[in-house]
Amino acid sequence: MPPRSRITIRQRFADFTGRFVFHCHVLVHEDNGMMAEVRVVR
Repeated sequence: MPPRSRITIRQRFADFTGRFVFHCHVLVHEDNGMMAEVRVVR
């Protein structure tokens, strides 16, 4: 994906709603945008 682009990921969470952080464990990647808040809604 090009830098600063957006993507929608659909995944079924059976028993969780709320927020968590999605990120890469390679720190330079995380610093360059591979970190985001994920919101799980009903």
